[in-house]
Amino acid sequence: MKRILLLSAALLPLSYSPLFSQIYRAGDYYYSPQPKPAVLDSRLEITANAFIGSNTIKELSGITLLRSESGLGMTVLYALAPWVSAGLEGAVSRSEEAEPLLHKYGFVRWGAAAKFTLTPSTAPRTYILIGAGLTRHKTEYLGGRRERKDSPYAAVGLGVETDVTDAWFIGMEGRGTYHFDREIGAYFYLKHRWSASFRVHTGIRF
Repeated sequence: MKRILLLSAALLPLSYSPLFSQIYRAGDYYYSPQPKPAVLDSRLEITANAFIGSNTIKELSGITLLRSESGLGMTVLYALAPWVSAGLEGAVSRSEEAEPLLHKYGFVRWGAAAKFTLTPSTAPRTYILIGAGLTRHKTEYLGGRRERKDSPYAAVGLGVETDVTDAWFIGMEGRGTYHFDREIGAYFYLKHRWSASFRVHTGIRF
């Protein structure tokens, strides 16, 4: 009995030592709840966006006609995994006027897109979007003559989004678009192959 009391008295100071506290905290951390892995609850994602961008258009003589563009777009993606989805995207620009040389200019864009979510288990989520497809440039002259020119493009975007409800989310994205062909008609061309845009979007999941 005396030996048990002596052993208890010897171990009592160790229970308050820093070493014991570290061991206890390590054990407590081991049993603490861990973040839940991302679960693929919804497969289909439909997003609508509004964008504004910088895209300088010039006439063959070098005169600058337009410096900006804006419009609306839509993306339909199907989730292949919690962190990746693929599908289609499209956009329509607002018609811009640059008289007297150009009455109206606009474009329609459609292509394929893939979205890679970098943080699928957190809110807000960050992602990278890669797209490629075709841009149809549409020009209209003062005399009523119209011209169309198709040009392939590739795009990469970096964005962030957060959930408002289980099915509804909002976000924003910065995107760079590479134009493989700078000519948009017989008399007009893009000053740069790269154009930049900023867009805000909202979407739903099914």
